[in-house]
Amino acid sequence: MLLFIGSSLQEEEVLNLFSSDSLNLKKYALMQLRDDISEDQANLVKEYYREEKNIEIIWYGHNYSDLPIFLQKMNKDISDKYQEKHAFVSAKELIDDIDKNNLDQLNKDITRALFNEETFIDDCFRNRLNKDSINLLVNNSKFVNELNKGKYYHNFWSEVNRKFSKLNEKTRFKIIKIIEKSSEFFGDENTMNILYKYRNDFDYLYENGKKFLNRVYYPINISSNEARVIWLLVNLEENSIFYTFDNLVEYELNENILFNFSSAALKKLIEILNKKKMLLQTSIEQILENEPIKVLEYLFMKNRIVYKSGAFPKYFYRDSKLIQRLLINLSLSDNFPKVFDFDQLLNNIDFNDKLMGKEMNKFVQKFAKDRNIKSNYYIDGWYTFDMTLTPDRPFFEVQQPTDQRDVKKIIKNLKEALNLKSKQDDKNIIGQKEQLLKVLKNSESWKNFSHINNYFLEEAISDDTILRNYLNEINKILIAGAETNKLEFDIVKQYFNRFNFCLESVLSGNNFEFLKYISINGTLKQKKILYDYLFNDFKLKNSDFYYNKENKTKWISLEDFVNTVAYQYVSLVDDMIKNDRGYFEKNYKSKFKDTILRLSKHEREYMKGRFYIFFEKDNPITEDEFIGFSHSYRINENIANRATNAVTRLLNTEFSDEFCKQNIILTLIYCIKPMQANIKKPIKAESYKNLLFSSMINYFLKQEQELEEKNNVLDWIRWYLRNIPDALKIVLNAISRNINNTSACELIFKEILQNRKYINKKYEMSYIYFREDRSYSKDSLRLMAKVIEGLFINGLLVISHSLTFNCSEVVKKMAENNYQDLIKDFLEVTKQFLLPEDQKELEVKYLRN
Repeated sequence: MLLFIGSSLQEEEVLNLFSSDSLNLKKYALMQLRDDISEDQANLVKEYYREEKNIEIIWYGHNYSDLPIFLQKMNKDISDKYQEKHAFVSAKELIDDIDKNNLDQLNKDITRALFNEETFIDDCFRNRLNKDSINLLVNNSKFVNELNKGKYYHNFWSEVNRKFSKLNEKTRFKIIKIIEKSSEFFGDENTMNILYKYRNDFDYLYENGKKFLNRVYYPINISSNEARVIWLLVNLEENSIFYTFDNLVEYELNENILFNFSSAALKKLIEILNKKKMLLQTSIEQILENEPIKVLEYLFMKNRIVYKSGAFPKYFYRDSKLIQRLLINLSLSDNFPKVFDFDQLLNNIDFNDKLMGKEMNKFVQKFAKDRNIKSNYYIDGWYTFDMTLTPDRPFFEVQQPTDQRDVKKIIKNLKEALNLKSKQDDKNIIGQKEQLLKVLKNSESWKNFSHINNYFLEEAISDDTILRNYLNEINKILIAGAETNKLEFDIVKQYFNRFNFCLESVLSGNNFEFLKYISINGTLKQKKILYDYLFNDFKLKNSDFYYNKENKTKWISLEDFVNTVAYQYVSLVDDMIKNDRGYFEKNYKSKFKDTILRLSKHEREYMKGRFYIFFEKDNPITEDEFIGFSHSYRINENIANRATNAVTRLLNTEFSDEFCKQNIILTLIYCIKPMQANIKKPIKAESYKNLLFSSMINYFLKQEQELEEKNNVLDWIRWYLRNIPDALKIVLNAISRNINNTSACELIFKEILQNRKYINKKYEMSYIYFREDRSYSKDSLRLMAKVIEGLFINGLLVISHSLTFNCSEVVKKMAENNYQDLIKDFLEVTKQFLLPEDQKELEVKYLRN
């Protein structure tokens, strides 16, 4: 809607802006009715603007001073109408309307409840609707629109089903059209029963019922046999029987249900089964792993599938190979159903079909020996498979070497194994590598044969082919030797010397396991070889800081970074600083800093943050430096003050690194107010901002006593409530979990009420669970009741099942502490929105006289 106030209509430029019909605007103008304009002239002006400009003229008065008075009255009228339209309507009011058959008021109240998106509406219909109220509901456009959108009203449809025969023809027709046009998430057994009452035709019922019958878990709830048969067929077709097999077997009310098939239903069953062509190419065991088919065989066996005309027709035995295989399987276990004709089965099997399954061989030997068919003629099909796992075996057996000749032989065989292909005897290169480790990667081998094991490593490391193809195994054998203190120093030295000749990177994944072992557990001599390589030979600037090189982002993500060679370098340096800091600072610190300063901008700033203790200055921290810092350290207030510009810039981008979350929160709490952050709309990475807010609230509620008095938490709560749609939900969930911190929770709730006008989204309470290991004070429970009442009064509370549960839990906890005064006050509040039966239950259970 567009409203002109004053002389805007005299400006052609203004009118041209809104001349397009595509804007779909309703345009109005407030104009002064001057004393010198006659009634006829006034009507001509109104007609001109209506016809030529599509603008409705509204006269606000004769003088300019009348305009503010008119606007004030208009605003009040609009506000009153809005409040009237959206005023809360309680469940009790709806129930009274229905019980008293007050149809006019019911129409108004149901419309208001739907506009308010109340969740208790369907509960009010239970066992209450009559033909008049049903007729009213199906003529209420708002309610019908909810049904058409797929909103599920179980009690409504249950009442319609019970009263369907008493409804007038026009109402019944409207109901049927709603069901026919409905979505798959719409109906249940009631809607199926209604369709059956309207039209008992198999094709009609199947087409209109199949979209929601897989919601029905209990066929006993479907009144007609025809609809039950369709329920079974739909679930067979969609493979969507949830708990059906258990229900049919174990649920006692379903034990005796028969599915009485008509000819049309039987043909549909065959059509459905014939579409499952892949099943026909598998074994009977694999066929029965399909849950719906397993159900079908069970129903066959229990004689619970019958035919309306008595004996099943010939086409039942002839036209479905899957039915044949199920009946064959049952006959072999002496469970052939009494309702079926065994001779008909025999006469309609194609005995020349080789793919009838292996069980057919037994069937022929037992029931059709006269066919003279070979005992192994029939097979399961082309898609059977055996899941049995067989162990990998080596091409060449490996024995513990005892001399150099044995080592030479092992090296020769390992090379030859690389050129051999796997065969059906399960010999493969994986088995070869496992065999090598089994022999040389164990402590007993190193205790008794350390000299020859070191010789093996010397030969293996010096051989390019072996080193490239068995690098992972060599690393594990090196660690085994180091763990027993039997690994010779010269072998470690030789290993490092080979990097530049043979390996792409010393820090590749295959090497990292051994290098990591040295950095933590190695001797100082072994560590020195590693350190010399890291700080003298390794080219960090040639290493990528991004795992996916083609998808580099502006910021280095820790999740991505940990998969890179650069991270492995950082990890080894971290170990050195942690375990040998003095040695590092004396011998390598300056070289290390120089290496970092030679990197490209993003990588350099990131690494300066990762190793902040060696680069600390008074300069402002950059974005990349803050990210690197946050991947290594927790921020303090002094550093946070230097990071304000970086954090502010990150907040106005798509940045969403969870590992930086805690440091961003602390920086916001101590150093950045919302006005300084100046977060622009549309807000980028909104879900990440929600995560920051949720974490900030929880931090505040748990650390309130430790926070300095001057912090920005309440400022940020205020900003979030005004700018983020999910803020109310985040805040209230945090309050519910931390209600014992009454002082902090009261401060937060006060902000909610003071910022009510900015909140456009109602809150559906999450379920509250009071912890058994905590005691809840009287003040905390009073505050919980106050929160619920305040939300309701301010129109911010969704009346839902979770709210009913929560009210019950709050009263229960009050009763455990014998706070009868709180119970009495709280139940005065809940009677305004709980269902009468729920309210009465709480009063009877907890309210003492």
